[in-house]
Amino acid sequence: MSFKKGVSVIIPNWNGKELLNRNLPALLNALKIYGGESEIIIVDDGSDDGSAEFVQDSYPWLRLVRFEKNRGFIEACNIGARESNHAIIYFLNSDIEVEEGFLEPLSVLFKNEKVFAVSGKALMPDKKTFLSGASGLRFKWGLTWISRDIDEARINKTSLNFRASGGHSAFDREKFLKLGGFDSLFRPFYCEDEDICYRAWKTGWLVLYEPKSIVFHQPQSTIGKAFKKGQIESIMRRNRFLFIWKNIFDKKLLFRHLFFLPFQLIMAPIVGRYRFTLAFFMALSRLEEVVNKRHHGDVHQLKDSDVIDRLSSLQRIEDAQV
Repeated sequence: MSFKKGVSVIIPNWNGKELLNRNLPALLNALKIYGGESEIIIVDDGSDDGSAEFVQDSYPWLRLVRFEKNRGFIEACNIGARESNHAIIYFLNSDIEVEEGFLEPLSVLFKNEKVFAVSGKALMPDKKTFLSGASGLRFKWGLTWISRDIDEARINKTSLNFRASGGHSAFDREKFLKLGGFDSLFRPFYCEDEDICYRAWKTGWLVLYEPKSIVFHQPQSTIGKAFKKGQIESIMRRNRFLFIWKNIFDKKLLFRHLFFLPFQLIMAPIVGRYRFTLAFFMALSRLEEVVNKRHHGDVHQLKDSDVIDRLSSLQRIEDAQV
């Protein structure tokens, strides 16, 4: 039998009792098929729907970390990572069902010591419709843009990847903790995975996409319970500003951001993109926190321009120098 790295599956949960009941059996079956050492850590984030009691009664052998009050997705993931015992940590949202063979294709890629994270292919619950896979990063008009590959020929190829989703991806535990985990700057959600993956790229590590690892996801079925669609969009746009202000050090890129920003803020409400302007002012409220987190002392082997150039086009592994 080939050596398989141990895996800790971390499930942050908030009022997801029904989702856990639906999706845990498939995960348990998949871990059994994987055959390597594994554990499931459920971080219950102050649920009041009986989630914790359900886990204790139905799956008493699983590890349960319980918060009395809601601390948010980012804190739940980070504590789960620190509590984990294995070399690979896999963050899994409670609203995601895994395919039985989802784990081994990911774990194999961690034989390369430069790999920081690997994300798989996400399909809709109908198990046919493509939802997400590899992503690239571009810098245009002073803003970062995430490109997603939906070409049939490419979504089935292992490739470099801008970010590994915090909802269904594997991370090297040691590297994840070395970078400090997900940053609370992006609370309550969105862009925390983009931030840590970008920092991993600048450190000289790799983020990959492996389409042989398949999960089935109903988007926003958890956060949609607590936030309206408009609120979610505003938070996402706000965090894109925070991402740039925290992570971009290249003087030319920063100049382009500052040059185009006034025009964009003026034009956004005129063309009906008022949430863009709202998100900017929401981000300004965290400016002091951003400044404190621009760590010039971080070990960056690559410049912003180097990383963005590499991620501006999605490359298959066999076409890229990894």
